[in-house]
Amino acid sequence: MSVIRMCVTAAVVVGGLASGPATAQAGLGKATSGPVTAVAEPTWARLRTPVVLVRSGGFAGAYDRIVISRSGAWTHRDLRSGLTRTGQLDRWDILRLGRLLDRARGTRPDPPRPACADGFRFSLVGGGVRVSYEECGQDTGPVGEAVHFILRAVAR
Repeated sequence: MSVIRMCVTAAVVVGGLASGPATAQAGLGKATSGPVTAVAEPTWARLRTPVVLVRSGGFAGAYDRIVISRSGAWTHRDLRSGLTRTGQLDRWDILRLGRLLDRARGTRPDPPRPACADGFRFSLVGGGVRVSYEECGQDTGPVGEAVHFILRAVAR
């Protein structure tokens, strides 16, 4: 059974409008025949370790520190301005970040191009990843994916 069909089947059964192999009794929400397929839940709702990302440099001279707890609560401090923001990753973002960190473990981004001006410097620690690198147009691979996911998640 394809993933799309599983999700659609589960959504229809949960909504009480099932047809086909699994049907719901009116108003009772019970399946009368056939298997009921549920939507897959994240395999963990917590990160394995806290995550710390520090970004500095760039044209404007950024200096940011982002700390994400195991539960997904995050704090973003702009160390230049002194401003602090907080938030919470949802369970799907926690799952995605955990998977990105798993992929990034043991990898290193390519070195930056020579004479790179205004690049960002990143330091990422967490989930078995401990890496510092400068980013300036090169392929940053799984580490860069994790870094940019974190930046997007706290910018929302």
